[in-house]
Amino acid sequence: MIELCTGSRLHFGLMELCESAPNRYAGLGVMLAVPQMHARISFDSVTADISISDDIDAESAGEYLQRIQSWQAKSKTPSQVELLKGYPFHAGLGAGTQLACLLSVAEALASIEIRGKANSHSSSSSQWKSVMQALTLGVDNSPNRSTFDAESLALISGRGLRSAIGLTGFLEGGLVLDQGYENGDVSRRKIQAQVVQIPEAWRFVLIRGHASSAITGPLESTMIGRMAAKPNPSRSRMLELARKALDHATSSEFDPFCNALDEYMQLAGDMFAPVQGGRYNGAVCSQAVDIANQYGLKAVGQSSWGPTIFGLCESQSQAESIAHSIRQHADNWTVQISSAAASGARVRM
Repeated sequence: MIELCTGSRLHFGLMELCESAPNRYAGLGVMLAVPQMHARISFDSVTADISISDDIDAESAGEYLQRIQSWQAKSKTPSQVELLKGYPFHAGLGAGTQLACLLSVAEALASIEIRGKANSHSSSSSQWKSVMQALTLGVDNSPNRSTFDAESLALISGRGLRSAIGLTGFLEGGLVLDQGYENGDVSRRKIQAQVVQIPEAWRFVLIRGHASSAITGPLESTMIGRMAAKPNPSRSRMLELARKALDHATSSEFDPFCNALDEYMQLAGDMFAPVQGGRYNGAVCSQAVDIANQYGLKAVGQSSWGPTIFGLCESQSQAESIAHSIRQHADNWTVQISSAAASGARVRM
């Protein structure tokens, strides 16, 4: 049995959509420690089966079931999947990419495990390790001759056709600057990303209404296509701000980091305003932004299309105080506190 656990992704916005422009689909984002996706997967079964935790809401459970069934239908080996933790799709948290990565890596690790058992008598370790460590060393810590990176993960998972932040974050965690496609060419995805760690003390407060963003699939492609007619005039400034944010995070400079991120997200929101009706996607997101600002969160923004809105605090105690006030103000919303993920997904056998 293979057990995998990954965090969630916040996307601070794309910088460029135009096909002829450099840095197409470049963006900035971060992997969070929570909410988490956690699954146990076994490939030593003759029949496929899926179990979804009762803690996952019915709508999300239905979509997890559908996606896992689709993956099982394409998989070469029958599997039993037990989903222990999950979070909603189309909420700005990157659930689709994280699930695809989790399932794809499980299958790759199962293949490594089978080869390892055939070539040695050593038993698999039951200790948690990073996915990168498991993929490059094998399940029994013996060298695995194949290399693995975000491009490999994009190939086996089918994700990353636009943003590669979720792919890179799944493997490495941290604050991710995805530099996009070279010269706008999307025929081959050469992933160029920088990753730095955000100080452990900093906290993200997540605020989410229970409605889905409802922007996905063909609708999302159509909306992005409408904005791709001409280059983004703010692309260079956004890339400069993203690099500044990485530098400030590395130097543990909270206020300068928030200032750079705030300006970056304002420019991203302005780029998407024509198709989402303003800097934020609808009344629920706008209301959450107002509340977040009212209670003192810094660098308040919308992740992807929303409805997840977030802001930063410099400490856990400050985050807890603000989260408590927001819960009293909007008791029917989901409010969570998270640190940035200090590493990528974890696995144990």
